[in-house]
Amino acid sequence: MNVKGRLGASIGEVRDRGKRVAQLTLELAVAELKRKAMQFGAAFGLFGAAALFGFFFLAFLLAAVAAALAIVLPVWAALLITAGLLLVLMAVCVLIGIGLVRTAKTPVPTQAAEEARAGAATLRQGVSALRRSKARGAALPAADAEVVAIAREPLSTSPGGADGQD
Repeated sequence: MNVKGRLGASIGEVRDRGKRVAQLTLELAVAELKRKAMQFGAAFGLFGAAALFGFFFLAFLLAAVAAALAIVLPVWAALLITAGLLLVLMAVCVLIGIGLVRTAKTPVPTQAAEEARAGAATLRQGVSALRRSKARGAALPAADAEVVAIAREPLSTSPGGADGQD
């Protein structure tokens, strides 16, 4: 095979690998967005539960006030204890929800964006190394040959890496 044929095959291979890298980056972004959406969903569910407990807190508080006016100690004391427990449950739900929101931060897929930037930088390095070696008509320097060797490695088929784990 002549130089033109090898160059054409290399360009085709780089194009195919670039497409695969873009697909893998997109899959990673989708997985990351799903995970963050689940965290936000759980947080908002807990905020809803806290609102429900807050409603019951007010209802029991009002019932305790009414019971205190109507009957002496035993009934209203029991209602106030129940209202206090509902207040504690509401506070716990709010605190857990706040923690989940802080953990999720923003719904932007940061890991996928970093992978895309790193892949683009590697591709730019490889292309510039090939151009320099072609212009010199010489073999690639060791560092540039390493970039080209990395570009020729098989790509993983899952966003978690070659072993398929996150």
